[in-house]
Amino acid sequence: MVEKDTKKAADTDVAELGEKVREQVEAHLAEARAATEKAQERIGAAAGRTADDTLHFVRSNPGIAMAGAVGFGVLVGLALRGRS
Repeated sequence: MVEKDTKKAADTDVAELGEKVREQVEAHLAEARAATEKAQERIGAAAGRTADDTLHFVRSNPGIAMAGAVGFGVLVGLALRGRS
């Protein structure tokens, strides 16, 4: 009888502990989810501003933008052509 009571008490303790752990994990996951969503919103807003700034710069300075694009293309081409 004592063994059954001890086992039942241990099972109850383990079940309660498991429930507490599950609740804590769910709470931490909710916090992480909220932080991720907040970061995603900030990054999206920053990317939008950067795209707008870039578009404005290119439209205001088409010559400089073309020279930069050509220079970048030359550098990429030199880097990728390999050694012969």
